[in-house]
Amino acid sequence: MNVRPIRPEEEEEWNRWMQGRHPLGNPQIAGHCIKYIVERRGKAVALACFSACAYHLADRDRWIGWTPEQASQRRHLVVQNSRFLILPHEGDNRRNLASYILGQFARRLSDDWLERFGHPILLFETFVDPAYYRGTCYKASGWTVVGRTRGFRRDTRNFYCQDSTPKDIWVRCLRPDAREILKSPELPENLACLGAVPCTCNMLYVNMLNIINRYKYLLKRFFSVKKMI
Repeated sequence: MNVRPIRPEEEEEWNRWMQGRHPLGNPQIAGHCIKYIVERRGKAVALACFSACAYHLADRDRWIGWTPEQASQRRHLVVQNSRFLILPHEGDNRRNLASYILGQFARRLSDDWLERFGHPILLFETFVDPAYYRGTCYKASGWTVVGRTRGFRRDTRNFYCQDSTPKDIWVRCLRPDAREILKSPELPENLACLGAVPCTCNMLYVNMLNIINRYKYLLKRFFSVKKMI
């Protein structure tokens, strides 16, 4: 089983597979991201995407125990599994394939992140909709439920909008002391220089785009109403 980041020339096909076969489609990512392909005997059996973590999750933040200031400085040490897809007919013949692949990601992703973005990661997070899934493969590979979202999702036009159902928040520590490190008064020496890494710049950029798009939307509404008057 070969787990690796996709190559640039593979991204278009990866996006097409994810858009066509995943219930949520292809993710629209802001910030750091690594897309993976899992192959067996030269054939793709799974796809996955890891990206910057959610900005605010009350139950996750409470479970970690960090302060708002710590969260703003250390959020880059948490990464979200934003998509995971077992390809039909390719991965169906091996028992526990999904949990096995998730275990492979846990072993290699921090090194991949360090190589590509200059720092390791300490914690995984993901969301599971309990109305449709139980998160069995995550549980089998060492993930833990720490709470639920409030039923909102980010929306480009309206900032946040009500989603259909709250999602379970699953996490996995990539080292035994990950949680203690994230909430400690000071980071260990090998991570201390990373504490000031600006992890909100991409978010600021996205928020500014959201504000601009929101004003465009309101202006259109204003002028359309004015024409009617």
